[in-house]
Amino acid sequence: CCCWLLLVAAAAALLLCDEAAAQGTSCGKLVPGQVDPVTVAKVRSSTSSSITVDWLPPDRGITGYFYTVNCPSCPSRQHNTSDETFTFRGLTAATEYNFSIQAGLQNCSLSPAFHLSGRTLLSNIPGPVHISDVTETSFRARWAASPDAGVEYEVSCAGRVPDTTAVCTGQPSGASVTVRVRPVKTGFEPANFIYGTALTRPLLIADPASRPSAAAAVSHPSESLPAEAVLLLNWTSSAAAGADLLRFRVSSASKPDLLREAAFNSMRLLLSLAETELLSLKLTVAVAAVANKSGLRQEGSEIVIAEQLQMPPGRPSVSLLPDRRAVEVSLTASSGSELLTAAAHADSGSFAAATNSCRPDSGRCTVALQPLRPFTNYSVEAVAELSGLASLPQRSEVRTLEDAPSQPQSVRLDDASSQLLCDWRAPSEPNGVIRNYSVAWGSLSFPDGAEIRVGAKEAAADTTRLPLEPPPLPGHVGFCRVGACTGGGCSRGSDRAERRLPDGEAPAVSGGLQPLAVPGGPVRLSWKPLSPELGRGVVFEFELRLDGPGGCAAARRLNCSDCGRHRLQLQSEEARQRLEALTADCSAPVLVRTFKFGDASLSAEVAVSSEGASPNSLLPLTEYSASLWPVNLAGPGAVASASFRSPETRSVAVGGLRATPSEAEALVEFEEPRLPNGLLQAFAVQVLNSSSGCSQMLVLNSSSAPGCQLLNCSTDELLKELAAECGSAVVNPLVAMQTGGPSNGSTRHTVRLEHLQPGSEYSVKVIPVSQTLRGTPAQVKFATTGGGGGGGGGGSMTIVVAVAVSVLVAMAIAAGLLGLVWYRRRSSQPDSQEPTTSMREISNGIANPRTEHELQTSVPKTSSRNGHKPPQPPRMSPTQPQPPPLSPPQPPQSPSPPLSVPAAEFAAYAKKLLADAACLSDQQYSLMKQAAIEQTKSFSTEDGLASGNREKNRYINILPFDNNRVKLSGDNDYINASYVSEDATASSAPFIACQGPKPATVSDHWRMIWEQMVPVTVMLTTCVEKGRTKCEQYWPDSEGESLELDCGLTVTLLSAENCGSYIVRKLRLMPNTDNKTTDGRASGMDTELLQYMEWEDHAVPNLDNLAEFLGRVHRSQRNGGGGRIVLHCSAGVGRTGTFIALDLLARRLQDCQERQEVSVYETVLQLRRCRVDMVQTKHQYAFIYKFLLNFVQKKQRISAFNDSLTDESSNDPVYVRATSATTAAGRDNEAFDATNEA
Repeated sequence: CCCWLLLVAAAAALLLCDEAAAQGTSCGKLVPGQVDPVTVAKVRSSTSSSITVDWLPPDRGITGYFYTVNCPSCPSRQHNTSDETFTFRGLTAATEYNFSIQAGLQNCSLSPAFHLSGRTLLSNIPGPVHISDVTETSFRARWAASPDAGVEYEVSCAGRVPDTTAVCTGQPSGASVTVRVRPVKTGFEPANFIYGTALTRPLLIADPASRPSAAAAVSHPSESLPAEAVLLLNWTSSAAAGADLLRFRVSSASKPDLLREAAFNSMRLLLSLAETELLSLKLTVAVAAVANKSGLRQEGSEIVIAEQLQMPPGRPSVSLLPDRRAVEVSLTASSGSELLTAAAHADSGSFAAATNSCRPDSGRCTVALQPLRPFTNYSVEAVAELSGLASLPQRSEVRTLEDAPSQPQSVRLDDASSQLLCDWRAPSEPNGVIRNYSVAWGSLSFPDGAEIRVGAKEAAADTTRLPLEPPPLPGHVGFCRVGACTGGGCSRGSDRAERRLPDGEAPAVSGGLQPLAVPGGPVRLSWKPLSPELGRGVVFEFELRLDGPGGCAAARRLNCSDCGRHRLQLQSEEARQRLEALTADCSAPVLVRTFKFGDASLSAEVAVSSEGASPNSLLPLTEYSASLWPVNLAGPGAVASASFRSPETRSVAVGGLRATPSEAEALVEFEEPRLPNGLLQAFAVQVLNSSSGCSQMLVLNSSSAPGCQLLNCSTDELLKELAAECGSAVVNPLVAMQTGGPSNGSTRHTVRLEHLQPGSEYSVKVIPVSQTLRGTPAQVKFATTGGGGGGGGGGSMTIVVAVAVSVLVAMAIAAGLLGLVWYRRRSSQPDSQEPTTSMREISNGIANPRTEHELQTSVPKTSSRNGHKPPQPPRMSPTQPQPPPLSPPQPPQSPSPPLSVPAAEFAAYAKKLLADAACLSDQQYSLMKQAAIEQTKSFSTEDGLASGNREKNRYINILPFDNNRVKLSGDNDYINASYVSEDATASSAPFIACQGPKPATVSDHWRMIWEQMVPVTVMLTTCVEKGRTKCEQYWPDSEGESLELDCGLTVTLLSAENCGSYIVRKLRLMPNTDNKTTDGRASGMDTELLQYMEWEDHAVPNLDNLAEFLGRVHRSQRNGGGGRIVLHCSAGVGRTGTFIALDLLARRLQDCQERQEVSVYETVLQLRRCRVDMVQTKHQYAFIYKFLLNFVQKKQRISAFNDSLTDESSNDPVYVRATSATTAAGRDNEAFDATNEA
């Protein structure tokens, strides 16, 4: 512990000693209590406004110095700092300053001052050096003045100058000189340099021998100039010191200065100007040298090198109109020109194919370059000329149009193969692209050689052979002709290539063989000759053969007398043999006659024998067949056949005619002819008195009279002619004639003539009469016996008795006829007439119209096919018994329903009619139809038959009546439409019935809708039914589409709604903007078209669907503000009339009282007074009853129609859908079942 204490004490003593020593020596070493001075100091840096001084401390071993820095001339003279550096600021540039530095320590005196001096720098001046007053060898430099005093300026090109400007001389021309300037002052560092660049003007010396020239040229492709250079200057200068470019100034009286520059070449200057405004002007050209160095540009003095230099004209604009062999060139001068020239050069050569010039008039003219080749590419060059100077050419490419090619070459007919071919080669001058070949072929007619075209066809462009199908006509000279076609037309057909073709088998004669049997003969068989075209060659012969019961009966041969051919020219032996075999088996010789080529018709006649079989004649009333063969070089062709019956010939006279007279009687007997030569019908027995001639005639039926069988049966006419020859058609009742018919199988007839005059001469002539001819008469004379006085009284008494008997017989006959007439009128009517009972009687249930069957049974029948009545029996009673007359059938007597009934009884009334529709409703329809015909037969329809209106009618038998037809505005006012009303008043008619529009009447239809302001159109047909057009579609197809009409209207389809059985279309009619309608209305109108889709022509629709449709029609009418409804189907009568009748009658049933009369008959009859054939069929008439029966049984408003019948004041009827009302009016409803039964 003692040792440690000793050490601590020693250390403390040492520290105390050191502190005492430091306090005695800290101020300095040189002078006690005073700090040693600074001995090292210097100016470290200086600027134009500051000086920085650095120094070292007096003793580096001592810390804690502080310094006092003095500057007597500085803005702040004294500064204290602890650092060994200080910067004096705010000093004046280019000035010398003195500084002193004293060091100090705490508790010590300041050291002696250390003195030093420093200078601020010169101020830099702002650049750059500005250059002015530049000449070829000098320029003036200007710069900003220095703010320092006493400074000068050092200039690189002018030395030391006191001012801020200096002129630099002796400079090279066109040289770029860098000028440096800085401020300087003696004893001071110079300031920084400022710089400027001067460019002296270049020096240009013109060559007096050089003259510029103007010409049109094309600039080099590498130049950034347009393709056309209108000014090309050639100029050479002798000297151009320092020039980099040459500037040209071009001007004229009307053009301001135009400057252009070009690279300098002392040997030659080339300048191109492409300003089209200089064309055709007279120019002044001046040139100046340009120095362009270091981004500076200087121009030398300008030298005029040309005055009044004429410029060439500009290129003309060209419009080309090519034709087939020429090009029309329209030239327009772009500047003043004296002459415009165009030339066409073909692509294949450089020579001008065509050249033409013109002098422009108002800057334009047109030339034609021709002749040129069709479909060839040409380059057309156009130039303008002025004062001998030509513009650059304006080039355009054009191709001439295609023209018709030349004829195909080497056309020939080739039959080497199985087909006939037409060969050809391509045209030598196609004049375009061959698109196709047209090949026509045919035959040359006989005998004039005219062409008969058989076929024509187009062949592809790469085709040179075409099979001819169908081939030319056989037996003719065939030909073919080939034409080529390009886009420019077709060539004229080539020369005709011809080849003779063999005959083909001739067809049967056209129209067949027509036999004509003339009563009494002969039989004429006629036919149309075959032309060489139809006959597959010239038909020079016809072979005719007639075959009857015994084989070949006759044969005829017709030879052509001027055809130039004969049978020896047949093409083969086989053809000859076939021809000979046609008539080889005919026993009768073949009769030959001739005909001439070109005869319109040919015929052959064959006699009909009246005396039995004979060669080359036919038997009367016998079946024959005729066969006709045409013959050409190929032999006989196809046969034409016909069957006929030979005609009747005159019957021979009756045989065994004799008369056995007595005093007042004579018995005449005869036998039927041996050869009747036909169908013998009757015998005419004429009684001739020797003094008065023929007095009476009696007709007796032949025992074998078959009734009229021949189409030309004329027995009645023949008997009437014979009766007329006797002067009377009836038998004199004073002469009694009796006929005794032959017994069964006998051909002998007996006639007893009574009440003859005794002692008188008579003759009896008997003439047989067939169906077409009267035969040979046979006559016999006789004389009655007696004639004395006694006999006179007896004869007188006989006459008196005969007269009395005749009178009684006549009265009986008259009474019978009157009874028969009364009976027929009462009990029967012909089916072609309608009952004549008055309408009042019918309506009261008095008349009893008979059924169709009863009417047919009351009409007398005829046995003649052609309408002739059979021969009537003699007026005098024959001895043969006559059958009793038939008793007329008695029609059933049943009361007919009335034509109108009270509304309350209509349902029962309709049920009764529909229960026996074939009897009752059909009869009512027939009565209505006949009454309508009677009431409208005086109505005129002449307007519809006028020449300008006839084509507007869809059907020629459905025309509007003139008195109530709808008339359009304007001169042409016709349309097939009629006003329909219940009182025949057009002004108040609620309906217009019209036909379905035709393509030519669509505009008229819309005019009617527009002029009548129709809100609803009802269409009851589709446009096409069963493949037949019923109505033209007269509305647009799709929504938004419009149809512009010829009448000045536009119809637009707004919407279309398919409702199942019908379609509702809403349309808008607007007058065209460029046309006003006939009535001058400018605003449009909306209308609806309701088309029912399920009602075929002449048929009836579905009951329920039509009821719904009718309700929709009324709703649309009310929504449209009322107005007339236009209705149409196809003709506008059948379906249209039925629909109108349903509407009228349903309204009446709904609105009328129970005792008011309702009549379908009168309603439809009134419709027919408005338009012909309304309600066209009996089925439609019956449908009206069915519809109304359903309506009456369900006369209540149902929900299906509430939306259309909510207006309580509406007169619209309620329509019932039987199938949709399944609740209140469902299948358990009695009315529903009754409707289905109906």
